[in-house]
Amino acid sequence: MGKFKYDIFLSHSSSDNAFADSLNDLLVKSGFKVWYDNNSLLLGTNLDEIFRCIEASQFVIVIWSTDAEQSEWVRNEAQTALLNKKTVIVVRLDDKDDYPYCLKDLKNIKWLYCQNGSLTPDNFFRILAAIYRTSENTEFENDVFVTLSWHDGQEIIEQLFPILRREFRLIGDYPDQESTVEQRIKKIMGTCRGYIALLTERDDEEYLKTSKYFWTEIKLAKECDLPGLLIAAPIVFSKIKELVQVIKSPIDDNQIKQLKNEKGWFTRETDAFVKTCIEALKNYELISYEDKCLESRLDDCLYELSRSLKSPKTPYIYYTENTGSENNSFIKRLCGIVTAIPCKGESDSVNRANTSTIDRVTEDIKNAYLMISDVSNIKMDRYVDIGIAYGAGIELCLFKQQDSASTSAYIRDRISTYQDGCECLAVIHKSLRPYRRKVLFTEQQNTKEAN
Repeated sequence: MGKFKYDIFLSHSSSDNAFADSLNDLLVKSGFKVWYDNNSLLLGTNLDEIFRCIEASQFVIVIWSTDAEQSEWVRNEAQTALLNKKTVIVVRLDDKDDYPYCLKDLKNIKWLYCQNGSLTPDNFFRILAAIYRTSENTEFENDVFVTLSWHDGQEIIEQLFPILRREFRLIGDYPDQESTVEQRIKKIMGTCRGYIALLTERDDEEYLKTSKYFWTEIKLAKECDLPGLLIAAPIVFSKIKELVQVIKSPIDDNQIKQLKNEKGWFTRETDAFVKTCIEALKNYELISYEDKCLESRLDDCLYELSRSLKSPKTPYIYYTENTGSENNSFIKRLCGIVTAIPCKGESDSVNRANTSTIDRVTEDIKNAYLMISDVSNIKMDRYVDIGIAYGAGIELCLFKQQDSASTSAYIRDRISTYQDGCECLAVIHKSLRPYRRKVLFTEQQNTKEAN
């Protein structure tokens, strides 16, 4: 979960319990960790404990209505969220267009309307989009994977990101992923065209005054054959320079052992790990945060990096859609919001000369980042698509409506079920969460997205 215990704190009036129960149920089915207590407005509730839970949440959703406006609890929770600089999503159950006094600070607030207390696929999609702070996130750009710390180095990030954004869309891993499995990070890197690392200082001599986590991602970027740039804190810069000067080509086991024994570097890592890191250092440009001509130097490096960008391997999700479903558009857009890459299916495939439909579909499935498939009332052609994905090693997310026809035993255990359009979006979102790619912004850009 990163630095937050909860993804979402759900604030509401007891008069709106029915809507709050339904929304909480959908958010949990979407894979979010939600703080929700439909008894929180009763006498005897510990107010300090509630405020601590707000502080421990990444987002706050306030269900706003005429009754909520009269609730001191809801007003206090909303104001506490704003004081803690949380992004607040206000879901209005009325049709008013005024802004309550307790929510007058509009900079971190997103307003949504669910009039008459109705949750539809359209407004539930908009709630999910508000959590990601965008309604569309699939623009094709020069995506570059960025290694950075979520805990320090914010000053240098604020300084460098506007410069980096001139050339690239910056992609990272989400800090709240359940694990940092190398295979998943390499999968994200495989969608990117280059690599940049911001190496902040850590008190760890073994890893050259920076973090093992950074070196792991440098190794993975090299294994993905991404062209790269390293921007390091001064002490890290000097240590890396020393390492590059000590090692002579070709890199052999004796040199690596000497590094471990005499320098005390990478002592707990395998020789293969160290060798790949060193090969990356010899290929990647290295500059210091405190370069006297940092911006000019950085512009030159970014120009060279842009010239060497590689073609991404998997720039889309493949969706085998449920023909006639009103949810198809929402599902495709949700894929883009969560993964920041487009979603396409057979109807979106571009006609290619001398290529049959089945060949075109086969090629598109084999090159997908992920395949999602609605197997409600499944037919033979859908089994063929699934078989192609299995054979190509493409990861699958399968889902179906609960009362639809039965499916073959070989996929039955892998299927998530849904009852209606809202729940369909929820189960798909939960399936997509492990495949999220985070588009990195400066704090100022985050604020603009929140509005």
